[in-house]
Amino acid sequence: MITCGVDPSRGSFSVSFVENMTEFEYKEYENSPRGFEQFIKKIKPLKSAPTVCIEGYGDFAKQLAMYLKTETIKVCEINPKMSNRLKGSITEHKTDHIDAFTCSLFPYFRDDLKELTLDIRMEGLRNLCRLYTKVSKQVTKSKNQLHAALNQNFGPVYKKFFNNLNPTSINFYVQYGSYEEIEEASVADIHKALKKGDSCIYKGKYGRKRAKEIKEAVKRLNYHPLLEFGRMQSEVIKSYAKMLLIVMEQKNEIKDRIVKYVGKSFPDYKSYFEGIKGISELRFAQLISEIKDINNFRSDSHLASYSGQSPRIHQSASISKTRTKRDYNRYLAHLIHMITCENIRKGGRFYDVYTQMKGKYSKKLRAMKNIKRKIVRLLYYKLKDYMTYLKQEKNVKKDILNVS
Repeated sequence: MITCGVDPSRGSFSVSFVENMTEFEYKEYENSPRGFEQFIKKIKPLKSAPTVCIEGYGDFAKQLAMYLKTETIKVCEINPKMSNRLKGSITEHKTDHIDAFTCSLFPYFRDDLKELTLDIRMEGLRNLCRLYTKVSKQVTKSKNQLHAALNQNFGPVYKKFFNNLNPTSINFYVQYGSYEEIEEASVADIHKALKKGDSCIYKGKYGRKRAKEIKEAVKRLNYHPLLEFGRMQSEVIKSYAKMLLIVMEQKNEIKDRIVKYVGKSFPDYKSYFEGIKGISELRFAQLISEIKDINNFRSDSHLASYSGQSPRIHQSASISKTRTKRDYNRYLAHLIHMITCENIRKGGRFYDVYTQMKGKYSKKLRAMKNIKRKIVRLLYYKLKDYMTYLKQEKNVKKDILNVS
């Protein structure tokens, strides 16, 4: 048996070529399509098709893994924690060469290594969904920064202007970042700024009334001793507001792309998820891209473990404890939490169960724990049914094309 252990890095990837647990060659390649092609040219003439074992294919080796799969080469992912244990039994040193060699040894010790299944579209969708999550966090962070800047210049008075930071209020702060600027502006100018948020409620009489109220509120204040600070702080507020508008626009564009893709690729998914609230196009895209192929999971318990909804057992002699699992998909865990929150509200599927659990446990999160497990089980079997349906539809389309 021939194996290739791969240790990837940002600029290159190291490969250890091994036959019957003996290394016969070691090479380093550029981590780009040019390097991938050189690697494939090297392994094609070998007397038997090798198994390529990659240590954590994640970011640095994702393109390599997809490239190898297009060439019908068997690829397995090696958990870095597992390889570290094996490496520790071989040597105390750590180099790229040793890491690659350690990965190449796994097929000789483990006969249960599963071939990595990669769908290029799912990988792209997952990156897009994760980007949406990160941009959403950036929006929250930027809003908090703008709140802090507003409080420094306006104090609690800014809450009287607007209760929330939305496109209308943010556009207002892009133009007016201090008391002085508001006082010098006319009611018509302030109303014009309010209309930039595209909220219909501010375009007519209500908008003019709010503009007048804002101006009147500033007139009653003696802000002149803080005039110089206010002018400088105004620039800070305007900069935060402009950045926030840009990030919010990007967030909406990413969401639109995801929703459009789901509508095109999975138009009838909702009929399979009836009875579970909160499975919008966005959340379905996050769910399907993080799970990828539901058939990779042996049972709903396996999916629960992957999504962080089951503890791990720690036993020593007669002492047996359950501990929190640390290695799990945090994006999927957050998604399960949000779906659970939708289904424990009044009128939700698990509202009655949640009410009973709250009486049993003092903490709400603990009361949600059992419900999250039920949600995982439901999602597992519904995804199983839906994937079976999609496979049948794909086969029907192939038969129609063949007949034509």
